[in-house]
Amino acid sequence: MVALSGAHAIGFSYCKEFSSNLYNYNRTSQFDPSYSPRLAQALRNTCVNQQKDPTYPYSRTKVHVEEYIRDQNLFFKAFASAMQKLSEHAVKFDRNGEIRHRCDAFNN
Repeated sequence: MVALSGAHAIGFSYCKEFSSNLYNYNRTSQFDPSYSPRLAQALRNTCVNQQKDPTYPYSRTKVHVEEYIRDQNLFFKAFASAMQKLSEHAVKFDRNGEIRHRCDAFNN
């Protein structure tokens, strides 16, 4: 995720941006069911202080960013691996999805 985020120049995301997907998502699920349980739990652990500090970032990713700065080939390998994993998921299109004009906002 760090490599994909870096490739999109996102940097990091604040917990407040997605915490609604992690806690009391709906009547049948504590978290968004599109998240893997391991990812959801890791994000919940990371964002545990979100109530005290809603701008709490992903400070644990800093070490990866610094590694990628030192070793560009490591970044390219991590990015390629992440893209391969993404390619194994079905792409949504037509009424089931959209190609966004901006990756951080839904199309109107």
